[in-house]
Amino acid sequence: MRLPINEKLQSSILFVFGSARGGTTYLNDLLFKWFDFSMGPEGTFILPLYRQLSRFGDLSDPESRHQLAKKISKSQMLEIIRKRYPHELQIDIKPNDILSRTLEPTYAGMIMATFACLAESWNKQRIGIKNPGFWKDLETLHHLFGDKAKYISIIRDGRDVFLSLQTVPWGKQSAYIAAKEWAKMAEETYSFKKTLGNSCLLLLTYEELLQSPADTIASIEYFLGLPLDDDSRSAFLKEANENPLRSNYSKWRKKMSPSDKYVFEAIAGAQLRALGYETEFKNPALSWHRKLAFQIWEWLRLIWINIYHMRYRLPKASKKKR
Repeated sequence: MRLPINEKLQSSILFVFGSARGGTTYLNDLLFKWFDFSMGPEGTFILPLYRQLSRFGDLSDPESRHQLAKKISKSQMLEIIRKRYPHELQIDIKPNDILSRTLEPTYAGMIMATFACLAESWNKQRIGIKNPGFWKDLETLHHLFGDKAKYISIIRDGRDVFLSLQTVPWGKQSAYIAAKEWAKMAEETYSFKKTLGNSCLLLLTYEELLQSPADTIASIEYFLGLPLDDDSRSAFLKEANENPLRSNYSKWRKKMSPSDKYVFEAIAGAQLRALGYETEFKNPALSWHRKLAFQIWEWLRLIWINIYHMRYRLPKASKKKR
């Protein structure tokens, strides 16, 4: 006997995370297409909104839940789906859509209901969401969702992550800052994996996904308990083997400057080696004043980004309101 659709959808949720520019979108699309997950754009609202939860009062009160549902319905994630997604995937999720699917009056219950709305609208049988930054708050996610949640982390060689970050306006960090962020992500992921165990968190590497798609898809099938049928697996492997990104790894060898390689390994060399990545320097180290210079430059970069947003985005928003 089949369970009612919203109860079945809300029995579990999958969180995907890793580094920004580290392969999370590639994995997100794979899960959407082949494993029937309603993976949408990044769920960046989940944890920041949780930290504001006291503003909404007791969620056992219907009015409090209504105010929270209004806030969720205006999140950037749902705005992107409304306005920027391809026409066939555009959905306008309203507060009452969330409230009508909320099975328990808790924050986690309302988040699950939100993703159930997406799954029902896209005719998907499972709910999941990716956000590279989930690694910063894994304990909070575990506290909220408990044994309903599973996690997949995808890790890419941090030096290729650094190079990819240089191609986007918001990501032009120094090798020092990029290495600190990447190393912290790797450490937090491994620590969380020790806490939860292999049955709750699957650790993949971007390189394995590209080079050995058959082995990687088998790992995903086993972890999720969702074996693909023979036709789907063959179609996936055909697509993976023809993927133009198949060789999109180890670019750091030729494209990263010797200075940046040295800096990155001085900060994250231990984490690179722990993950099986080759390093070039024996004992690289940075002086305290060089570290301070990198940090000051990063502060200036962040100030510039904030000024840019204030100057070029806020006037447009206020103009639209008028």
